[in-house]
Amino acid sequence: MKIFVHLRHGFNAKTWEDRYRKKLVPDLSPYGYHHAKKFGCEITYSTDHEETFIKSIFRRSLAKILGFDLIHVKRNLRNMENADVIWTHTEYEFLAILFFLRKLKKKEKPKIISQIIWLADRWNNFSFLKKFMYRSLLKKTDILTFHSLDNLKFIEKILPEVKKELVLFGISLDSFPIQRPEISEIRKSINVLSVGNDIHRDWSTLLDALGNKENIKLRILNRTLSKKLEEKYSNLKIIKPKNLDEIKENYKWADLVVVPLKENLHASGITVILEATTFGKPVVCSKTGGLEVYFSEDDVYYIPVRNKNLLYKAVIELKENLDLREKLVKNAQKTLIKKDLTTEGFAKRHYKISQNLLRKK
Repeated sequence: MKIFVHLRHGFNAKTWEDRYRKKLVPDLSPYGYHHAKKFGCEITYSTDHEETFIKSIFRRSLAKILGFDLIHVKRNLRNMENADVIWTHTEYEFLAILFFLRKLKKKEKPKIISQIIWLADRWNNFSFLKKFMYRSLLKKTDILTFHSLDNLKFIEKILPEVKKELVLFGISLDSFPIQRPEISEIRKSINVLSVGNDIHRDWSTLLDALGNKENIKLRILNRTLSKKLEEKYSNLKIIKPKNLDEIKENYKWADLVVVPLKENLHASGITVILEATTFGKPVVCSKTGGLEVYFSEDDVYYIPVRNKNLLYKAVIELKENLDLREKLVKNAQKTLIKKDLTTEGFAKRHYKISQNLLRKK
């Protein structure tokens, strides 16, 4: 089976591999798609073409207006033609491919797996014209895939006639092997870690709930939060991690990981929950984004969205209840293994969908 993986500009496979060797990213290829080779797939990736500063500005400006990168796809069209199936990771890539579908010269066009991430969350803010354009393009795909059931259900109302499937996301066990949990009694303060750069992280509720609490030490790993917040919250440390090793050191430091979220449909926070689980750390998480498809309330301590009082209560309960922390971690690790929430499992799920699409030719 010949697979062409089209990724956004900047996710060039060779560049990504170099970053992996330097321990800057967790997998050998973006999202671990290289694992599909284990199932007999021949994989080719999109290529970043050299461009002048002016051409780069034009490409990115056009992509911002349309919501997808036409020029990057156009440069890769010839490489797509020999594929049996095209895999994409977000609408930023697949909408442009669907736009150019007629230009693929091969008589029997490749099947296209179109994976939606952000589109549902942004849909209500689109103009009538943009909604019309997106609907027209979405109808051309062979299948729409989703990381979140909430995401799928939203698009089902808009476009019921297109085939859809839930594809659970996964973590790289090469970089994040599952570790035996070391749960111990916490006599003084509890070490709480929160990680993420997603726009749906709810830092204000987290800081309102846990900031300036003497019984809590709080660390946030984030690239954009201002270090000046440390002046306002005496128990807070903001870290801008430089590599995976630094991220791992902070997971080791933590007694508990909190994933504070705003309302969303795309399973925001799942990567952090998976990472924390491999490190044997219990997780408190806002109940939104369809995360319960991955982990149940037996695996993760869920709390309502934007509720600072219940967030603080959850942290203190877990601080004082060693048995509950141990139960959550052990259940979560069993679930991760049972559902194969790994990048290899993620690639395998894509492979199986591709098999089904090709059988229906």
